[in-house]
Amino acid sequence: MAQSLWWTLPSIQKVAIDVSCWMGGGAEREDVKVFENLSYASEEEAHDHPAKHTLDLYVPIAKKKPKGSFSRDLLEETRNQSLAVFIHGGMWTQGDKRYYFNTYAKLASKIAAESNSVVAVVNYRLSPTVRHPNHVVDVFRSLLWLYENVESYCPRVTRDNIFLIGHSAGAHIATLLNFLPVESLINHVIDTSSSPSCSSSSSSSSSSSILRLRDPFSRVLSSIRGVVSICGVYDLKPYHNACWSRWMFVRDVFGEDEIECASPIHHVSHIEGRSFLLLN
Repeated sequence: MAQSLWWTLPSIQKVAIDVSCWMGGGAEREDVKVFENLSYASEEEAHDHPAKHTLDLYVPIAKKKPKGSFSRDLLEETRNQSLAVFIHGGMWTQGDKRYYFNTYAKLASKIAAESNSVVAVVNYRLSPTVRHPNHVVDVFRSLLWLYENVESYCPRVTRDNIFLIGHSAGAHIATLLNFLPVESLINHVIDTSSSPSCSSSSSSSSSSSILRLRDPFSRVLSSIRGVVSICGVYDLKPYHNACWSRWMFVRDVFGEDEIECASPIHHVSHIEGRSFLLLN
């Protein structure tokens, strides 16, 4: 299953284990254009957390070829480009798209340049300000915005070819995003005060809203071709049962009653047609 992912983003495996990329310094690359702090939510949706509803977009710059030249490299640069969406880590309680001494920015630039893909690094609201599933909902909002707007920043991108890359808590979000029923996502996007649900039948949103949003939401979810999960958390029960971690973040992030629902392993039987790569 992973081969199709490497074919589309051939440098992810190399990038994910490249120590110089994770820890090295240096200025931004000249072969990648960066659009910073793009808001993916309306003012009403962002409320009083506008910075947490932004993303940075890394677009590879096509090299100019001499007039009349033709090469395999030219074909690579003009082909339809994938969109990789990177979700940062930080135990759901800290971090942002420039976390770890700009590590995520360097990683995004490297992926964009070496795989000729457009890369977005997204922010999302953190706990204890919000609880699950709002982290997932925020990331999904960013996907909705990218699906509708990314072509204005890079006409070569194929918005129906999306890959999610998550690190730590971001890996949990990326994985869980693929499992929650579309009705559950619609319910939480419409009503952020609603409690989490593993079941689509418990949605409190009106049936008319569900029907109105099902098509655009489903299109975005069906555009996700694969997930790269780096050092992710897939079963929260062991953390919940450990005294130190339960007090540190499980209670504030997930509450006491949603541990099973928030664990991707609980939904693993729902995988359909996507490649998953787990790196630990």
